[in-house]
Amino acid sequence: GPNDPEFSPFLANRNHLHPAVHRVQDAVSLAPQGEWNVPRMAEVAHTSPRHLTRLFIEHADIAPLQYLRRIRIRLATAQAALQSGSNVSRAAEIAGFSSDTQLRRTWHLFGLEGTPGGLR
Repeated sequence: GPNDPEFSPFLANRNHLHPAVHRVQDAVSLAPQGEWNVPRMAEVAHTSPRHLTRLFIEHADIAPLQYLRRIRIRLATAQAALQSGSNVSRAAEIAGFSSDTQLRRTWHLFGLEGTPGGLR
C-alpha cells in the first residue's frame, strides 16, 4: 500500500535503528541539493568515510551516495513529468512518491521554487 517504505524515498532504506545512519539520512533528506560527498556525510555521523559506507551498506542496504542519488533522481523525475504536462498526482506516481502530498512536502524540503502544480 501507499505506506509501504519502498514507496517513499524518505522511508526506503530506513527500517534500521542505527542513529548515525539516520542522522545522515535526515541531513541529506533536508538538503538533498547540498554539496554532499561521503566525507561530509561522515562528519554528520561523527565517523570515518570508510566506516560510514560500511554502516550504510550494513544497516540501510545501500551506499551513502546511492541513497542521495535515489532521492535526487525521484525529485528530478517528478520535475520532468510536471514539465511535460503531467498533473501533480501523476508526476508523484511516476517518480515513486506515495502521494501528491508527499511530492509537495518533498518539494518544499528541497527548497524548490514555486509549487509542483505551477510547473505545468
